[in-house]
Amino acid sequence: MKKTIIGISIAAVTMTGCAANRIAASSVGIRDDVFREVSLKDPVPAGQADLIVMASVKTRRPDYQWAKTSRGTPDYTLLLNIDGQAIQVKGDLKEEKTASGGSWNPEAGEGIRYSFKANLCLNPGLHRVFVALPEDGVYIEKEITLTAGTYNVLNLIPIYGRRKIGRLLGLEAVSSFYEGIRGFNASKLLVLPSYKPSASHEPSQVALFASSILLDYNREWK
Repeated sequence: MKKTIIGISIAAVTMTGCAANRIAASSVGIRDDVFREVSLKDPVPAGQADLIVMASVKTRRPDYQWAKTSRGTPDYTLLLNIDGQAIQVKGDLKEEKTASGGSWNPEAGEGIRYSFKANLCLNPGLHRVFVALPEDGVYIEKEITLTAGTYNVLNLIPIYGRRKIGRLLGLEAVSSFYEGIRGFNASKLLVLPSYKPSASHEPSQVALFASSILLDYNREWK
């Protein structure tokens, strides 16, 4: 079977007055018939497509915040709006202390890890997807096309702010989750219909599967 991969670059918008208004407007759903939440263990219904939206981000602990915020608490959520239907996605969170591993690791240090995941079933065709972290004032918006009978993964990768101390000392500034989330890198991968995920699969396992398909694609069609 020929492997098909669709990569979509998505720009992220950080907080401005316009961004705040856009996020507020998108948090109010005007429809309830666009998608339904499903279990990964269920096969894709005939004539429909599955879309898995997921993100793994790290924030400061609640006691490391300079001002009152939902970061580091269960109230820190991901907003998802598709064609006017909106839901707030709660993440699984845990404390995480990551060894430095060098200045290249933006998630080094002690903080709170969030794993967000929404498993959706919707009709094939063109859809406008809006995803935001309201607390950080960051959102992305893109039109995507889904094909009937497929599993699709939209994986959001955070872009963290750069540490100011490096710039003040004339050193190269490095990204760190301590500086907050400034945007996203994201891509939509079309997963083969033959893939049968199970309910026990974590977001990282689904992403790993999608990445393995991408590697095969690059080897065969580079």
